[in-house]
Amino acid sequence: MISEHRGLRASGEEVVTSLDSMKVAGMGCVVNGPGESKHANIGISLPGTFEEPVAPVYVDSKLFKTLRGDHIVEEFIVMLNDYVEKTYSSTRETVGV
Repeated sequence: MISEHRGLRASGEEVVTSLDSMKVAGMGCVVNGPGESKHANIGISLPGTFEEPVAPVYVDSKLFKTLRGDHIVEEFIVMLNDYVEKTYSSTRETVGV
């Protein structure tokens, strides 16, 4: 599902309102997920049950990195925060879990 954020709340911080047009995709399928993730600013295709822990991450429609292992979610959150800071540099807020 691609989600359009109208404002992201950092843990205990103000709502970030300058991200009105940012699209984040968190897909639960490594087969269809990459195609869907390409339509977001940043997207991840998560492995299904019993699949190898491998998750391709797309940034601005291009394969950016493939995450592997038991810390995929935590690594993606770091990447998401880095993307927000780089792309929306006037906001210094971060996205919480």
